[in-house]
Amino acid sequence: MPRVTATKTPTSYADVAAALIAGGAPTVYAVRVLAAQSALETARWSALYNWNLGNITTASSEDWYDVGTGLHFKSYTSLQDGATS
Repeated sequence: MPRVTATKTPTSYADVAAALIAGGAPTVYAVRVLAAQSALETARWSALYNWNLGNITTASSEDWYDVGTGLHFKSYTSLQDGATS
């Protein structure tokens, strides 16, 4: 399991909403709910690391990072990747 560096990737509602729409969120309501959940999970994206919009953990061989909790959080290479996972 390759460990990667935890890098802050702060963003905005507009960018998250655009990524969710581009990723295929079916309705404006879905975009709002997904963005709200993501904002809650990441302190309004100020504590967003490696584009992981939902603080998704992993136990597989995917790239992961740790922020001192002992959990392996999944790492994404872009906002779009994080939004479509």
